[in-house]
Amino acid sequence: MEFLDKKILVAEDDIINQILMSSVLKNLKMNFTIVNNGKEALEILKNNSFDIILLDIQMPLLNGLETVLEIRKNNIKTPVVALSADKLNFEMEEIEKYGFNESLTKPIEIEALENLFFKYLV
Repeated sequence: MEFLDKKILVAEDDIINQILMSSVLKNLKMNFTIVNNGKEALEILKNNSFDIILLDIQMPLLNGLETVLEIRKNNIKTPVVALSADKLNFEMEEIEKYGFNESLTKPIEIEALENLFFKYLV
């Protein structure tokens, strides 16, 4: 399925992960923007809307937890997914307390990402 009409924002500081995510999203025919950190994500959200936001938990300047708190403080209701290289140290209800809708562990399985898109974008 193609999601060309949907806009995805990815905040990821690691260049290798950016390349991998870019490749996966291109293969899924996604319309996406990749930024390097939470600060850049908040800046782009001032003038753009997205259908889903993928945030790495550990980023410089503004990490994923701080970023999602700011997103929710700005009353942005877009689904936000936490991305982490480690199994998250807290349960899903902890993620939800910050304002995330879901979490995925890196390396991200394409099937898990597709399922996420079907859940939130279809």
